[in-house]
Formats: sequence, structure tokens, C-alpha cells
Amino acid sequence: MKTNRSFLISFTLFLILVLAACNLPGDSGPDPRVWIDNPLGGADPYPLELLVIQSHASSGNGIASAALQVNGIQVRIDDAADPTDPLASFAQSWDPPSSGEYTIVVLATDRYGNTGTSNRIKITIAANTLPLCTPKQLSAPVQLEPVDWADVSTRVHFSWSYSGPCFNCHPSSYGIRISEPGSSVLPDVGLGWGFITYDEHTTSRDWNLPAGQCYLWQVLAYVSDSYGPPSPVWHFCIPDPSITTTATFEGLPIYQAPPTVTHLAPTATSTPTLTPTLSPTTPPPTDIIKFIISNKICSFNSYVVLLQWNDSQYELGYRVFRDKVLIATLPANSFSYEDISPDYGQHFYYIEAFGNGGIKGSEILESSGCVY
Repeated sequence: MKTNRSFLISFTLFLILVLAACNLPGDSGPDPRVWIDNPLGGADPYPLELLVIQSHASSGNGIASAALQVNGIQVRIDDAADPTDPLASFAQSWDPPSSGEYTIVVLATDRYGNTGTSNRIKITIAANTLPLCTPKQLSAPVQLEPVDWADVSTRVHFSWSYSGPCFNCHPSSYGIRISEPGSSVLPDVGLGWGFITYDEHTTSRDWNLPAGQCYLWQVLAYVSDSYGPPSPVWHFCIPDPSITTTATFEGLPIYQAPPTVTHLAPTATSTPTLTPTLSPTTPPPTDIIKFIISNKICSFNSYVVLLQWNDSQYELGYRVFRDKVLIATLPANSFSYEDISPDYGQHFYYIEAFGNGGIKGSEILESSGCVY
């Protein structure tokens, strides 16, 4: 009996240990790390249409799946392409039911059931969002500033509008066409001394132009490699501050000088006692060439993108943009910049050289993203 009792006790302890082992996790490592690449949230609203949430998850145990949650409710779950891969990417679409505020979270699960939660992204879905125009639907934008025949400073503020009952769609961006100094016509092809915007939300911008000249300008809406009909041609002039309107000499009478700028034909005339001259115009910065981007650091702890280019001439500095957002302003003679990426995904970069003669931009390059 004593032997049977000992056997029963030993067998019972063995069963308890086996059952307990079944409930132990298969790995004692850290939970999966997961982050959302897109959307990034922010103040700008998103249209009421299908939205794709892009995310990444990493774990030494491999990633099994990712669940998309909106306002705390799971809307879908997707399996990883290869559950043994330590880094997995997901693209999960979601159709917002209505306009409003939404919080997006992605929950990743590894092969052993360990879970990790992403950062929370808060977005706004706008109501009654207009669709993107087709090339044939584009209309001429409405010019606001500078008004026709205005005298302005060398830092010209341009603004325009593309809203109202006559506009039932929106363009992807705008082109501002500006005549070259001394020219009385706008270019037939290209934007002359003008610029393009990064998206349809930009409806104003400051632009440096040489003084002592008159200019023509108009704005065009853009979509799918096509410009729509242009707005009317407006004129503005930038007086030369080095030319005074009166001159006084001891023992001589005061002479009234002629206007400093003549519309469409800027000239400097002389009086018997004073000969004003136009100061030489400053050329715009030269083209930004050999613009390249590369990964300087790509690790679990950080992702640093290195931007390099050949130094331009006639510039006062540089502006660095990531995904259409200004992230840095650099002094003249700069030729590189290190950007600590906000995540491990791909981003678009653009460099802009600015000076007294205008602005020159680089091509737009995309980083490769960090996969470690």
C-alpha cells in the first residue's frame, strides 16, 4: 500500500508539471515591435475614401499576423507572408464609414502568441471631400496677390484660390508662371522664374525676385502631367530702393526725379543734377547637382538618412524638405544633411537653394527605408 501511495503521489506531481508546462510561453524574449509608416496623422484631414494603413513589425520569433484596430475595434487581421521572417510589412485597407476623428493602432503577434502594440495615430476624415480633377476638368485658379499693377517688396507674396461653387474637383498641385526680369512676355513653355507647389493644399508662397524690375505672373492648376487653362496675366513691379525720388545740393534748387520704375519698361532716367542707375540684379542660385541620399545608420535603435549634393552658387542657404514638410534650414555653402527619420519607412526628400535672385530646387528622391 505504501508503495502504491508513493507511485500515485509521484504520478500526480508529474501530471501537474506537464500541464503547467503547456501554459508556459514558447519564448521568453521581448514582445514584437510594431510601428505605423502611413498615415502619420497631423492637422491636415484625409479624404472620405479608402485608406491604406502601412506598417512594419519585427521580432526574433518571426511575425505571424497583424490586426488593424480603429477606435479600439478590430476591423481586420492579416497573416504575414512568411511567419519565420523577423521583419514583416503589412498594407491594410480601411474604408472610413463617415467623416470624423479616428485613432488607428496595429497589434502584431509573433509565432508564440506574444503581442506588441504600435504607436497611436490620430487622423481626421474630412466631409464632402472633392474628387481629384481629370485634365479636362481643370479650371483657371483665382489670383489674389499681388494684385494687378501693384508695387511690392523683393520678397513677393503670391496667393490664389481654387474654391467656390464653380470648382467641383481639386488639382494635385499648382504652377506659378513668372516672366524673367526685363521681359514683357510670359514664357510659352515652362514657368520662367516661377515655381511649382508640392500639393493642392498650398495656395500661397513667398518668392524672392530682383528689384528694379516689372514682372508678369499667372497661376495654373496641375494634374496627371497636364496643366489646365491659365489665369489672367497680372503685372507687378519691385522698385529699386537705391534710387531716390528727390536730390538736394547746396546752392542748387530741388529737382523732382522721375518715377523709379516704369511699368513694362523699367528704366532709369536722369535729371540735370542726378543720374540714378539700376543696381545689377543678383542671379538666381545655380542648379543643385549630384543630389544623392543614402542610409548612414540602419539599426534597431535608429535610422539616419544622409543627404549630399554639390554646393550651389549665389545662394544664401538651403531648405530641406521631407514628404513636403520643411525639416531644416541650412546656411550657405552647405553640401550635406543628416536626417533622423521618424520611422523606418521610405520618405521623399527635396533640397531648395534660396538667394536674393530667387530659388532653385533639386529633384525629388526617395529613401530606401531601413530593413535590419
